Amino acid sequence: MTLPVVGAGLTGIIGGLVAGYVSGTKLDDGALNGGVATAAGAIVALVILTIGGLLAGPVPAMGLFAFGVLFVVVAASS
Repeated sequence: MTLPVVGAGLTGIIGGLVAGYVSGTKLDDGALNGGVATAAGAIVALVILTIGGLLAGPVPAMGLFAFGVLFVVVAASS
């Protein structure tokens, strides 16, 4: 059950590192860009999962939205 969380966390970390490396000016700017890229990716995933949940019904959509908000908070804090 932890495999999706670990995978999502690793992709967020890798995406953040890549965005930070690409900005490359200063350490503070790179860290900020990496955090923003990670949070933006999590928000895009939240929107896609919520729309997919709406196709299944309102209850799965609410569950996916709640999990997505939690994921965005975790991705933004890392």
